[in-house]
Amino acid sequence: MRTHKRRIAFGQTQLAGWLFLAAIMSGCHLAGEGPAYRRVPLSPEIVQAARARSADETRANADALKRLWACLSLEQRQSLIWHLLVDQPVPLSDGEWRSLDSAVDSLGADIAPVLLDALGTADPSVRLRACRLAGYVGFRQQGVNPLGEPFVPLLDALVETALRKGAAEDFRLAALDALDDFHEHPAPWVHRMAPLLGDPSPRIRRAAAWTLAQSGPVAAVYAEQMLSQYDIRGNRDDAMRAAWIMDEMGWLPPGVGPDLVAHIRAVPEHESGRLVAPLNYPIDRLPASAETADALLTLPPAHLQHNEICWWIERHAAGDRRFIEPLLRALEADWKPVPANASPTCFYSGSLAEALVAVGRGDAELQQRLLALLEQPIPVDGRLYVGWALSKLTGNPDHLVDALVWVLERDRQRAASYTDQRITSLLQEVAPSVAGRLAPYHPTLRALVSTPVQGNPTGYLLFTGDVETVLKWARADLDETCQSSVCSSALEDVIGEIGPLAEPLTDRLLLLLRESDDWDKPDVCEAVAAIGPTPVTRSLKPELLALAGRLRPVWREEPALGLWGCCRDIDAAMAILLPMLDDRDWATTRACRALAEMGRDARGALGDLRRLAAGANPAYAEAAREAVGQIEAEVSRQAALDELWQELGADDYAQSLRAMWRLVDRGPDVVPWLRRRLDEDDAPMLPGRRMRLHARARQALSILEPRSAEAGSDD
Repeated sequence: MRTHKRRIAFGQTQLAGWLFLAAIMSGCHLAGEGPAYRRVPLSPEIVQAARARSADETRANADALKRLWACLSLEQRQSLIWHLLVDQPVPLSDGEWRSLDSAVDSLGADIAPVLLDALGTADPSVRLRACRLAGYVGFRQQGVNPLGEPFVPLLDALVETALRKGAAEDFRLAALDALDDFHEHPAPWVHRMAPLLGDPSPRIRRAAAWTLAQSGPVAAVYAEQMLSQYDIRGNRDDAMRAAWIMDEMGWLPPGVGPDLVAHIRAVPEHESGRLVAPLNYPIDRLPASAETADALLTLPPAHLQHNEICWWIERHAAGDRRFIEPLLRALEADWKPVPANASPTCFYSGSLAEALVAVGRGDAELQQRLLALLEQPIPVDGRLYVGWALSKLTGNPDHLVDALVWVLERDRQRAASYTDQRITSLLQEVAPSVAGRLAPYHPTLRALVSTPVQGNPTGYLLFTGDVETVLKWARADLDETCQSSVCSSALEDVIGEIGPLAEPLTDRLLLLLRESDDWDKPDVCEAVAAIGPTPVTRSLKPELLALAGRLRPVWREEPALGLWGCCRDIDAAMAILLPMLDDRDWATTRACRALAEMGRDARGALGDLRRLAAGANPAYAEAAREAVGQIEAEVSRQAALDELWQELGADDYAQSLRAMWRLVDRGPDVVPWLRRRLDEDDAPMLPGRRMRLHARARQALSILEPRSAEAGSDD
């Protein structure tokens, strides 16, 4: 499912809070001409509630203030915000900013005219406070979809303020900070803001670079100018800011790898977890190069263990045995708890084990050293990953099962908090030939996934085939989401992986599709797409089309994939995705990704993608080139039936759907072969994996059999 981006939220939360309470506690209001909210008196009740909240910070007072706020008219709420801006602030205690949440959220876009009004006043202190409050409002609006129309003139005014060279520098910086807090919403203004990169003020130039980067890959066309504001080679703080910008844009300048690695190397080892980030974030995006590999080999163990570094090694340094010794030392460093009396989390051990397998395949000495580690008192989770690595390196599946049995036989209360999650995740890696060794532990494993958070339901299901236990957990999880709008683990982590086996959850997904908040709906659409074509999901075309029309372009990828995966309506999916290529926002890169997932069904987009690949924006060009490569590979591939059969059971639901639609395209003649494979399938496979494959095959049959019957009647 969607993975959310890492970023620092530079909100104005504490400042906005004490401005808010200062205003509502003062009880004064401004008379005179202007909008109606300027002349509305403040509610005594809400002033009293705010004073009580200030004196006694309790949940009861917070709830009372929220209830009173909800009873105010629109003009009263706007009046309160107006007074926040025109009255002088006073310091208040930490945490009071939460008083502002209900005000900002309940006003929504109706707060924008008040902020715009304040930005136009003659009082510079009011204008400055308006910028700062606008930043807090922008932070609260980051998940809103779409951003209300009243915000458009406000963002326009903030951009004009930042561009106003005769204005005070602090005022211009405050406007840029506010735009930064709106994150990707100012993307349409990127080209208007770009001249700020040449402003005479270094502070303005650097702030502009940071703000532009929050707008996403649309700003990558200015990447060289943005990154030139920072001394990446000579100043670590500058390099850290630049690394954030690279990560936000999804694009790196050529040759930057050794400079980033040099700054990582300079961080004291005992500060690795705290001070290496964000320098490591862009590392996994670096291209393969001998210079980067040589630089990474100089890192101390505590720095080498970061996930992004391990991913680069796995992808670009396979077979480079120079990394074996450093990775082993990094693995052992990951087993040392911080503080020393705590249990080790083994946070990076999985990535380190994968990197070791990539660089050390075929190395007998590495195998012996890993076996020797198992004779030592290593952490429980470390034992699991060493067992997994040995199975991969030696081809002997018993090593992983030995580690799982060792852990399941012992008390896990003293193990790392992620142990149960890791046990159940590794179950799907167990070879079918030795799966029977874990049969006595099935009740223990079932208990790990019967309550939320503990285990990995997908790994358990694929290993055991116990669909009902996982569906029972998922139903409860989705019901909680329906009732309280909490984040759904089933949506995020499970349904996309079990695919058609989640069909019994369709009723819950339909409820969420119709009643959940808009920012949850893309995840629901992707879950529906992963399930694939069923009588119910194939009837959802009108709802998916309507949802795609309502969502911001950046979130239309999932409804489009639903139209393709469930309805095979290629034209409708393309009608959504092709305009996204011209959106010049995150929507453009997400459209490239969705078209790639559609494979040969997206061949009609190749012309548009090639034009984008030849464009000036390097981030969009890279995304488009990747999509073109994947689509062309699918178009030219002559897949055999047995190959497609295996792909029906792929972990990636999009790959599974591509294989299914290829079989459907072969027409009714493939029906007897499909039935025979379903009846005679005795290939070694974990039960849940077989069930998932067969469920997808039956979906293909449900589409082909009516066509076969029609063809027979014609004969």
